[in-house]
Amino acid sequence: MARKSRKNIVVPETPVYSFTLYETAMYIRLSVEDNKNRGNSIESQKSILENHIAVNPDLKLSGVYIDNGLSGQSLQGVT
Repeated sequence: MARKSRKNIVVPETPVYSFTLYETAMYIRLSVEDNKNRGNSIESQKSILENHIAVNPDLKLSGVYIDNGLSGQSLQGVT
């Protein structure tokens, strides 16, 4: 069996993957009506959002905003 030349072996380059990283914030709101429904608690909403961000590598958590039952009516006239 003849020897094969190794001079012309081309080593494939490692592919470079590029993706967009999105700055993401969580906004969690518990309204007065949702207070009765335990499935919509602050903790469960936060857990759902954390899991979503964890499985999407293009999302980077940059902030968490929580509105714990404040009514939009109480903010009338506030500037």
